[in-house]
Amino acid sequence: MLVSNDIPLSAKYTVQGITFERLLDIINKFNEAPKRSVETGFDCLEFHCTHNYLPHSMLSSGINHRSNEWRW
Repeated sequence: MLVSNDIPLSAKYTVQGITFERLLDIINKFNEAPKRSVETGFDCLEFHCTHNYLPHSMLSSGINHRSNEWRW
């Protein structure tokens, strides 16, 4: 699970927020995906940005509580 920042689920378990380096890697992957899709013959892409997927958690002020340049 990739989330924008640390999310404590219980006293014993916290989901770790995405690191800056991993976030940059994912951004590059999102940039490369349409190019590869066109090259393989796809003519349509869906960008799913809801229900706590990483893009949703990064764009939501209710979820993203980062204190760096990635805060929304």
